[in-house]
Order: sequence, then C-alpha cells, then structure tokens
Amino acid sequence: MPRTKIGNIEMYYEVHGSGEPIVLIHGLSMDSSTWFNQVPILSQKYQVVVFDNRGVGQTDAPHGFAGQVAALMKHDTRSRISQISVPTLVLIGGDDIFIPIEFSEELAGKIPKAELVALERGGHNCWMEFPELFNQAVMQFLDGVTSM
Repeated sequence: MPRTKIGNIEMYYEVHGSGEPIVLIHGLSMDSSTWFNQVPILSQKYQVVVFDNRGVGQTDAPHGFAGQVAALMKHDTRSRISQISVPTLVLIGGDDIFIPIEFSEELAGKIPKAELVALERGGHNCWMEFPELFNQAVMQFLDGVTSM
C-alpha cells in the first residue's frame, strides 16, 4: 500500500472505493486497521482514506510515542479550527468517559459546517463497540451533505 513523505516521516495510508472522498481520522496511537468495521461499508459509496498515525503500524516512528505527543503539541491547530470549510461530523459515544461531551460540543461549535452527533450508546471507541450505530450516523451525515 502507498506511503507518502510528510515532514520527516513516511506516512502509510490506504484508499478504498470510489466516489466522493472521505478521510477517517482516529486518535493518538491508532493505525488504519481500527476502521475495519467502517471501510467495507463506507467504500461501497465513497472513496475512503485511512492512515496509520505517526509511530503506529507502517508509519515511521521518530522518537516513538513521545514523538507522537511532541508532534501533537507542536502542531496545535485550535486557533485555526474555524477555517475548516467543509462539512464535518463530530461523532461521540454518549457514554464516553475519556472525552466529556462538552469538548465535542465546543469543537463542533468552532467548525462552521460541523454537525455533532452523540450516539445513544457507546464509549470512547464507539466505532468498534457499536459499529452499526456508528456507520448509520456516518452514512446519514454523508448522504445529507453529498446530496446538496
């Protein structure tokens, strides 16, 4: 599968399906395989891009996990979040104990075309715990924005 040079690392990514492109972005220390319940469903209608985070899977690991955290802190984008100009889904499990829903509400509030969806069930890894609910919410959002 393909790799691309981003800064000083070689980043691994995969592209599945065809149609309007969507990028699935997961949390720190996750690789592209975490989307195994989503790629087969979403790629039937959309071009799905997934990637391995820095230092995970097949992406380079400069300075290991500490390098991931340092890169995250160095590239703080909070001041630019309002510049996101494409429809954005902020999706959270209603039972997430790691990230309070208020943080997701704040994030969605700062992105002009964002929609916040809190699943009725599921915690921090709701896409793995309840893939049917997660996929349904994602498809509903995508069908709404691609039909505009």
